[in-house]
Amino acid sequence: MKIIIFICVLTALPVSPRASWTDIDTGREILWQSLHVIDWGQTLDIARQPERFHEHNVLLGGHPSPRAVNNMMIWTGLAHGVVSRVLPSDARKWWQWMTIAGCAYYVVNNHRIGIRINF
Repeated sequence: MKIIIFICVLTALPVSPRASWTDIDTGREILWQSLHVIDWGQTLDIARQPERFHEHNVLLGGHPSPRAVNNMMIWTGLAHGVVSRVLPSDARKWWQWMTIAGCAYYVVNNHRIGIRINF
């Protein structure tokens, strides 16, 4: 249900009149949002196992509560969509690919060390 609400909000955001939004932009945003949701589930797994894992995101602290994780992931997901929508085309492409690469790195690394998706 959270994912459905998340996607509905993102698709309702207005497109900047100075920056043309393409299907490729949509694809990159869906890819990032998908990775972000996986990271969200993994971060909740970290939060639920403080004796086993330590969060490295300085905004959350070493042992965040599930509520803190949910709040941050909702706001960062929305912020990413807004930033992607308002950036000019060239900057948007760079922004999306860099954030996709960063998020993919953390998702893969988390999986490698045994962190699972735990909603």
